[in-house]
Amino acid sequence: MCHCYASLEQLRIEDSCNSLRCFSLHFFPKLKRLALNGCKHLETLSSSEEHQPFITSLSWLQIWGCPKFVTFGKREFSAPKLEWFRIADMENLKSLPEQMHTLLLSLGELILIDCLLVESFSEGGLPTKIRELSIYHCSKLIASRMNWGLCRLHSLQYFCISCGYDNVESFPEKGLLPTSLSTLSFYECWNLKSVHHKGLLCLISLKELSITDCPKLQGIPAEGLPGSLSILKVRGLCPMAKQRCQKEKGEDWHKIAHIPCIQIDEEIIT
Repeated sequence: MCHCYASLEQLRIEDSCNSLRCFSLHFFPKLKRLALNGCKHLETLSSSEEHQPFITSLSWLQIWGCPKFVTFGKREFSAPKLEWFRIADMENLKSLPEQMHTLLLSLGELILIDCLLVESFSEGGLPTKIRELSIYHCSKLIASRMNWGLCRLHSLQYFCISCGYDNVESFPEKGLLPTSLSTLSFYECWNLKSVHHKGLLCLISLKELSITDCPKLQGIPAEGLPGSLSILKVRGLCPMAKQRCQKEKGEDWHKIAHIPCIQIDEEIIT
């Protein structure tokens, strides 16, 4: 790249661009939306040494399927207007941008998928304005979940976790999730056996609980679900949970009968 694209606002680079090793953000001062998908040799993002913050307009960023991507650059990754951030299928990425809590102040939604080497969020945790967080198949990150610091995120309303085949048998632990949470979703947690009642009952704002493809889940906690819950969804491969939640005859029906909307697969039974 040798030109400054001063007016460009949206850019998508697909896997046909195999020669790209470093994406230079300072050539795109007005860029609002950026997708880097399947760039097999992309290793890093870079910026001009003279500019800080260097991504003043970017509000939407996706980096997906870049197996050699290892870093977000030598300098601090400052994107004060970034609202939506998705990082997926990044097998060699070991860490997220540093100081996210101060340099990504507008971040509202973060999605992490198949980032197997990422062990933690950056020091200081996530930005306090974040509203939605989804973590799919990030083994090391999920293993260190008690250090996430999500209980400090009073704007967080939606959380989705997909543990895959990780050895997570119970979730969430007490104090792991903030009381502001309104939607909790379990997806493809193949070894999940129980929803931890102490962690769940702390969620006094919880409105929706969604469980999809958790075949070992044994049912509803004996202590029941939060009284604030108005929607319960059980879908896909959840044979034991579905059987126990059957209307009127299921073993757990008395624990959930008060919930206004209960959905089993595509059928709404209340």
